[in-house]
Amino acid sequence: MNNINDIDLLYSQGIIYLGNFKDLAFKLKNNYLDNQNSNCDYIDSSERDFTRHCKLPLDNKDILGFLNSLEILKKLKKKNYLFRNKIDLIRWRSRSEKSGAFFYHSDGMENQISLMMLLSENKNSSKMFFAKNTKKSFFLKFNNIFTGNKFKSSIFNKILKNIFLLFAPIFNILVEKKYNIEKLSGDPGDCYIFNAGNFLHKANPIKGSTRDIMHFNLTLNKSKVIENHKLNFDTFDQDLRPMIEVIGK
Repeated sequence: MNNINDIDLLYSQGIIYLGNFKDLAFKLKNNYLDNQNSNCDYIDSSERDFTRHCKLPLDNKDILGFLNSLEILKKLKKKNYLFRNKIDLIRWRSRSEKSGAFFYHSDGMENQISLMMLLSENKNSSKMFFAKNTKKSFFLKFNNIFTGNKFKSSIFNKILKNIFLLFAPIFNILVEKKYNIEKLSGDPGDCYIFNAGNFLHKANPIKGSTRDIMHFNLTLNKSKVIENHKLNFDTFDQDLRPMIEVIGK
């Protein structure tokens, strides 16, 4: 699809396909999502769209080799990116066609980079749609007015978001008419890295279907690091260590 190490694609098109890591995907699904594992911090999923959610530390033995092998992470380190959180393993279940963030949006912080790996086949079930080349677009700016963080936690913010949701289906159609949409649909192990903070993307929920993913975020802002935990630094590639100093000391 593209050069997996061309970091400029994250700032132009917004997304890079990193390849397929089938063996890792099966291991994460079987060891953690399908079966309880004491090495994973499980989150109560009541009243949420996910039916299982667990968090793995960055130095988890099943994930560490994968992280150390990604040259794109070392390039992001040179741009001062930091890991924002642990590794999330999530099994989503779409209750309706409006489950989750079913409308095009950005993730509310400039230049947040996200990595997502499919842990199960999802060609006929829920998936993510990514709108390429939407950075600085009118649609992105328009969306950020209504759903961004400028008035976060205020009543005004809730009013704006509710207004936007009324017109979200039309907004989705307009975005998909104008831009090339990358559908994150494929086989277990298919892996993408994308600029979630500056480009539009959305969930495409299929009612009653499930979607298993591995996911984590990178950020340029130390204040956005949300999960501090101790790590075994000796297990990380030297180039990755500056990216995890905030999250694991």
